[in-house]
Parts: sequence; C-alpha cells; structure tokens
Amino acid sequence: MVQSGIVLYSMLARSRLNGLVPVERARRIVPQLRVERLRSCAVYADAWTNDARLTLCNIRAAADRGATVLNYAELVGLRGDGGVLAVDGTSVAVRALAIVNAAGPWVDHVRRLEDQAARPSVRVSKGVHVLVEGGSDWGAALTIPHDRVRVSFALPWEGMLLLGTTDTLHEGEPETAAVAETDVDQILREAALAVGGLGPIRATFCGLRVLPQGAGRTASARRETVLSRGRAGMVSVAGGKLTTYRRIALDTLAFLGVRGLSQRPRPLPGATGLDRVEWPASLDERTRSHLLHLYGSLAPEVLGPAAEDPSLLEPIARDRPDLRAQELYARTQEWAVTSEDVVRRRTTVWLSGSSARTPEHR
Repeated sequence: MVQSGIVLYSMLARSRLNGLVPVERARRIVPQLRVERLRSCAVYADAWTNDARLTLCNIRAAADRGATVLNYAELVGLRGDGGVLAVDGTSVAVRALAIVNAAGPWVDHVRRLEDQAARPSVRVSKGVHVLVEGGSDWGAALTIPHDRVRVSFALPWEGMLLLGTTDTLHEGEPETAAVAETDVDQILREAALAVGGLGPIRATFCGLRVLPQGAGRTASARRETVLSRGRAGMVSVAGGKLTTYRRIALDTLAFLGVRGLSQRPRPLPGATGLDRVEWPASLDERTRSHLLHLYGSLAPEVLGPAAEDPSLLEPIARDRPDLRAQELYARTQEWAVTSEDVVRRRTTVWLSGSSARTPEHR
C-alpha cells in the first residue's frame, strides 16, 4: 500500500522520487531510526515552511500594494456599510464594499456579530508539537504511520528535532487551547515507535485547525475550505490548508464576484535575489543562514540600521542567532506590538533558555 502511494504521489507531484529504499540506507539518513519490526522504508519529497514568516511575507506584500495593516485591532461590530474596530481602546469605523471573515478558529464568533442566531459552522482540532534535542545529523524528516488516517513526524528544525502532531477535538474558546501532559505523552510515545534515544524536551506548542462541522474523529474530517455568506453579505472562510492558501484566496474573491484575476505565480517579498545578498563582514555563516531563512533577500533591509549602530549586530539571546536588528525591524516594519510578538512570532528567541526535561517514554 505504501509503495503504491509513493508511486501515485510521484506522478501527481511530477517528481522522480526514490520509492522504496533498503533499511540500511534509511538508517544512514536518519541515524536514530529504530529498525526492530521495520518492514520497509520509502523516500519521498515534500516541502516545509515557517508559518509565521510566511504570514508576515503575505502581509508585507499586501502593504506594499497599498493595504492598511492593523495588528491587535478587534472587530467589535458590523454595520451595513462596514465594521467597527477597537484599536488601543478606541473605536474606529471602517467603510467597506465587502467584508471577508477569515478569523480562523474565531470564524463563528465573527459570524455572530453579523447574526446572533448564527449556528456553529465549524469544529476545531488541536495539534501539539514537542521540540527535543537532537536531529543535527539527520539528512531527512521521518514520517511515522499509525493507522490508515494518521501519521506523525519527526523532522530537524532550528537545530532540534520537531515531533508531532496530535489531532484532537478542542472544545471551548480558541484562546484557551494549551498543551496538556497527555498530549506530550502521546507524541513521545508515537515518536518512540520509530525513533530511538529521544533527547530532553526543549519546548512545546500547539495550534488549532478549523474543520467543517461533522461527526467522528477530527483526524478523519474533511480538510476542504467552506465559503458562506451571512445575512448582511459578509463572506466567511473556514477550513482549508496552509499549502493551498493562494487557491483559497482566489476562490474567495471569485465567491465575491471578482472576475478576471491573474493566476500567475508571484514571488513574495524576499523570495528572489537570494544569491545577491551582501552581508556585513562580521556576521558568521550560521547567522547569515538564519537571516536568509527568515527574511530572504530582505535581510539587508533588516541589517541596514546596523551601519549607524553596530550594537544591533549583537545577539538577542546567547544561544540563538537572532540579532538586535531583528527586534528593531519587527517593531518598526513588521507590526510587532508586544515583546512576545518579537520573541515568538517574528524571531526564534523563544527557543532560547527553555528548561529541558528528559522524556519518560523512549
């Protein structure tokens, strides 16, 4: 079944993939791979991204084309010709030809601002990740199948090993989502089926998936996008996957009646000219690689103020490659408002100094 899936995957991706590989080769690529009871291994190509940076790149692209960006602006009411936002405790009226509700797990909350009787349209699934020490000598990520629906992953990430994820129903307000010990235990137990010698835990985090209403396990739920129009004309977007966000945007605009949209691929800010970036001579290779990963060819823009203030080239945290210049850039160019915006949502500083503990399940 796996071999057939790999062949089909290769055809759909228009990519020549390696298919089944000997266990010995798989062990060389993933040194911590457990081979007891291992029947076969397959190699395939996939892509990964930094979701926070991808979101910021899209916001930057919109701002470059004239969009107004407001961080921490809460929609508190809807009117016939627009909405009312609360910004720093002040109400601001916004007129609009159309309103799109893409509030993720808060999509139904916004729908009820338009119609208090609106029935729930989605359910929410929680996914948890665990970061452990290790992975520096891995040459690939690892996909671990658990049943006909669920798989989990172990992949090298930011100098560590990222494990997960879970898929469980979350009940209650989205902001109450948190990592539970049972989530961590599940992730470590599932990872230990294929990975030996898991290192100490460095960090945990969770996120929420928006799924169409339905019954049964969230892991088996449909992942398609659902578009709906409310009583006052607001269009709500729910569900979908990060990898198809451009397709979702085009479908939403078509749903609004916009025609003649170009579907030509357009690179995001920083995605071109990566081989022509000029660096200060004092930056080491690790820092250059880190900045290139986060900002692409916009990295010189981040480092620009350091020409007048060399202290901006100092690291924010002792064991991370993030620089003081990134904090300044986050606050002046990337709409960061709080310290947590800088530490968790614009840089990787939050990975510094985490208290480590050793997994009980191996």
